[in-house]
Amino acid sequence: MANRKPLHLFFGIVLVILGAAFGLLAARASFQYVHARVLPGYWFAGGMILFILLGAFFVWIGANELRRATGQIVKKPKFRWGRLLTGAYFVFFSLHSHFAPSPNSLKADNDAEAFGMLISTILMVSIGLVLMALAFKPRKMEVTAEIASQAGEVLPSQ
Repeated sequence: MANRKPLHLFFGIVLVILGAAFGLLAARASFQYVHARVLPGYWFAGGMILFILLGAFFVWIGANELRRATGQIVKKPKFRWGRLLTGAYFVFFSLHSHFAPSPNSLKADNDAEAFGMLISTILMVSIGLVLMALAFKPRKMEVTAEIASQAGEVLPSQ
């Protein structure tokens, strides 16, 4: 097995910088609304929350990569944040484009195109919900010697 510390260090630095950039862009967009004294809509607020969460996720993953680069052991999370965030993005932006489309977005010319756009929205929301549900899936429990002795089973020796 090759030495992977430089690879973890590189990805850790890139992900922390990317997360900081996402946070900076979200703060900038929010301050522009405050400076213009305009109340942002619900869709903007929801998008900003997801954008900030994505930045925090990148910083968290980058920090874990930097810990791996220094040789520390990083525990696997019990909760799959990447799947939850990806599913939330699928659901949010599919519903946003369906209920509040931008003026420049494509519009259906006939009933068949409208039906196809509706089916694609339903499909993307379904995929997002499945990803969000899989984020909560419990991990398989490893059978330890203590649990096996309580159950009366014999573990094969390694």
